Amino acid sequence: NSITPSKKSKTAKTRKNINIKVKVNGGIGTKYYKYYYILDGKKTDISKYVTKSSISWKPKKAGTYTLCVTVKDDAGNKCTGKISRYVVVK
Repeated sequence: NSITPSKKSKTAKTRKNINIKVKVNGGIGTKYYKYYYILDGKKTDISKYVTKSSISWKPKKAGTYTLCVTVKDDAGNKCTGKISRYVVVK
């Protein structure tokens, strides 16, 4: 299982798209993805649970983010992945 940003560098600019792609093996039935980030110790949702394994998001504020996704399946199994120290600059 993995979560990857759209480019190899872990640096992006504010108001520019960051594409996040998730690869999950296994699970039962449909997989649901909830994307969120942590900035300055505060968790903020990017999306509610959706069935897309990728998402595009534009950060509004510069800072060092942790990008996260929680995946659950029809049986209620969950796993979480993250990218730490993703830097967003102006």
